[in-house]
This record gives sequence, structure tokens and C-alpha cells, in this order.
Amino acid sequence: MALLKYNCIMREKRRVVVKSAGTYYESFVENAGPFFNKIKDRLAEAFPKRKVSKKTETQRENKTSEKTVEAARKTKAPEKALKVVKKNRAPKMSAPVRTQKAVKTPEVNSRSGKARVRDASAAGSRIRSEKERAGINVRPARKSVAARPGKGSKRSKTYDMLIALCATVMAVCAIYIIIDNVNRSRGSGDIKTVQQFKTQTLQSPGESLSSFYDSMKGINGDYVFWLTIPDTDIDLPVVQGNDNSYYLTKTIYRTRSNTGTLFLDCNNANDLSDQNTVIYGHTLYGGGMLSSLKGYKKQSFYESHPFIILTTGEHVYYYQIVSCSYVSAYADYRSRSYGSGIIDFIAQMRADSFIRTRAKVDAGSHIITLSTCGTGDKQKRTAVIAVLLNPNGEEIDLSQIEL
Repeated sequence: MALLKYNCIMREKRRVVVKSAGTYYESFVENAGPFFNKIKDRLAEAFPKRKVSKKTETQRENKTSEKTVEAARKTKAPEKALKVVKKNRAPKMSAPVRTQKAVKTPEVNSRSGKARVRDASAAGSRIRSEKERAGINVRPARKSVAARPGKGSKRSKTYDMLIALCATVMAVCAIYIIIDNVNRSRGSGDIKTVQQFKTQTLQSPGESLSSFYDSMKGINGDYVFWLTIPDTDIDLPVVQGNDNSYYLTKTIYRTRSNTGTLFLDCNNANDLSDQNTVIYGHTLYGGGMLSSLKGYKKQSFYESHPFIILTTGEHVYYYQIVSCSYVSAYADYRSRSYGSGIIDFIAQMRADSFIRTRAKVDAGSHIITLSTCGTGDKQKRTAVIAVLLNPNGEEIDLSQIEL
């Protein structure tokens, strides 16, 4: 109801605006002088009025007469209306005539105020016969047409479609989040299980590095060594697959998870004999895997965690952090060997590094590169480089190393 009132008000405003505009235009043209009269004449010549045929004029007159008769029927003054019709009557035009069904219309009693119903068929047939005598074209009764939906219904349909679309998007996102959380919890569970297995195995009497290595090989035949950064959550096994994509979505137990597993580049030797050994892993929003590497963007974090430990089946190797920088995903930072060019490579990585270290690198040094994402740019990677301190796996005193 409110929408109907609003539409009526706006329609009436448009009528007032159009009427006032026409009035202003007429007064302006009348007072504008001969210049505007010439323009008006030229416009009239360019756009002449369309000639109306006699048939069209007759139809208009018939329509006007019909409206007059209808108004007379409503106001109970048919005789006056018929006089006007006879005065302005048009030539006779043959048309099909249909009998009108009896229609009951409500009539209000002025005394009681209650509505009573009377039969209007007699009055309707009398007016119809008078119109036929006057030569008015009598149109057949129109069939009732269902009301078309208005603007309100169109808007409601649009809103319904938008709500349905938003609900679908939210449902898809919720399903994706649930699946992602399930996969991550599965990966976290596998990591905790293998970490507990490592702790229990190495603390057991009579256990050695080789027996632990064989035990890990029993869990996953692709296992190569264990990587640890003390006092961080990076204490994880490293595997090597046939390519660099399988372990992006597989745990150490080969179950599917978005956390993946740390893995060695498929082109590297698994005995750490290459000049540069590259290890890949995810950076997760909730922590885990190589997420802690982002701490090396601060000098204080490096000073608290300057070393990386790799445990193989025979030795324990110690590495010192050299640099941490953002590199292009297509940059040449993953080559197996740089030869004598390793000095220039390390100089470039140190120039772009977030931290400053005193780690010593020469042409015969062996390094490892930890590569992960977490830069905020899909085209870049975080690269942490560390240099080997004990090439033969001998015991060293880390407190004597310059940071």
C-alpha cells in the first residue's frame, strides 16, 4: 500500500513538472521576438505534423463518446450524456456486438451506510442500446488480464537472487575452510607423532643415528635426514621425491594434507655433497613447517637462532645462517653448484639480506638454502642461506663461532 501511494505521488509530481514546463515554454516563445518565431517556423517545416486519417479521427470521437457515456452511467445522468453523444455523433461503423453478462455492483445506502447489491444488467443493456442508436462503435468486452508484477516484485526477485548468490558463496567458502582445517589438523597430527617417535627413539638406550635413520626409512622410504633449528618449531624430517610437487600436499606418512613435508630438491644429491643443497617447505598462517623463517628478517632473531642442525644416518652437521632475503621465484638461487662464482652469489644475497652476519664463505664452502613462501607476493620466495661449519661431521664448540 505504501509503495502504491509513493508511485501515485511521484506520478503527480511528474505531471506538474511537465505542465509547468509547457507553460514556461509558451510564454518564453511569445515574448522572445521574431528571432525565435523564425526558429519555430523552421522547426515546423523540418518536422511537419503528422496527418491523421478520417478513420483515426472517427475512432477518437467514438472513444470520447464512450468515456462520456461511462461517466454518465456512474453519475446516474444517462439522458444528459446521450444528448452530448447525439450532438457529436460519428458516422455509423459496423462492429461485432456481444451481450454483456449481468454484473452486480455495490451501492451504498446514504441513510444506513451499509452496502447493498443491485442487479445492473438492465441499466447496462439500456446504455449499450443507446450507444448503438447513436452510431457508436461498440467494442466487445475485454477479457480480464492478470496484473503484471510491478517494480516492487522485480526488486524482490533481484534481492532474492542476490541473497541466494551470497548464501551459495558463503556455503562454498565454509566447505573449503572446513576441508582445509581438517587437512591441516591431519598434517599437524602426523608431525607431532613423528616428533614423539624421534624423541623416544633417540633417548632409548643403545639407539644410534643409524638405527634412527633405519626406523625413519621404515616409515617413509624417501626419508633423507632430520632438520632442526634449536628453540623454534622447526624440528622436522626431510624427504626427497621424484619431483618437486608430490610432497607439497603429502605428510611423512604419505597422507594428504595442505601442510606437506619438508623435501629436498629432486636434482640434489641426498648425501649433502652438492655445493648448494636446496630444501623446500610451506609457510603456514597458523605456524608450523618453515613459518619460523620469517623471524630472520630481524637481527635479534638471528642472534638468538644462528645455527641449523642436520642429522643424517652417520653424522650431525652444523650450519651458520649467512643471509635471509626475498628473491624472485625464477631467480638463480637453487643451482647445485656455482663453482668459484659462489663468492659473487653470496655477496649478492648478503646485499639484499635483512640481517648482517659474520659467517665465512669461500670457494670451497658448502651451503644449504631453505626456500619458502610467505612474502605476500606469489612471484617471490623467502630464501635463508646457511654455510656448513663441520664438513666431516666432527664435533665443534658452537659458542666459539662469531655471529
